[in-house]
Amino acid sequence: MKKWIWLFILIGVVSFGLLFYLESMQYNYPIAIDTVDAFGDREYQVCVSGQHKLLSNEKHAVLVIDYLRGYEEEGKWVYLLGSDGGGTPVYGVLNTESNQVELYWEEPVADAYLRGIEKMLAAGAVTVHDSFEDFSKEAQEQLIILKETSPDALPKASIAVNP
Repeated sequence: MKKWIWLFILIGVVSFGLLFYLESMQYNYPIAIDTVDAFGDREYQVCVSGQHKLLSNEKHAVLVIDYLRGYEEEGKWVYLLGSDGGGTPVYGVLNTESNQVELYWEEPVADAYLRGIEKMLAAGAVTVHDSFEDFSKEAQEQLIILKETSPDALPKASIAVNP
């Protein structure tokens, strides 16, 4: 009788391991140990670093948003709210089907930061907007809602939806 119990436990463990392995094969990018969320084919991952979250792009091995203060996933879109290393607020919209991200900084972005995402810029994986109004109206509305409801809100309140 004990042999049967051990056999069932062994079959269960092997089955679980096989299912976990097959599940991980569906995606192009593995989940890192510090990852708390991933989007699309896991190319974009939200990771925890110390006391804050960040958004990384695994394909290009790039840190996209240094301090991710909030994000909301709706269908194929992920609305992002954060700041760069200097504290400048940054807004983003990620299309999880195409793995394209649109970004806007409230203040002129430092060249050093753009050098960090230059691989993505060259590949056409990121669009840097000059104005918050360059986002679609729906994206603007979602980003404002995210900013107002984020528990770790940004210090500035300069964006507004134009009618």
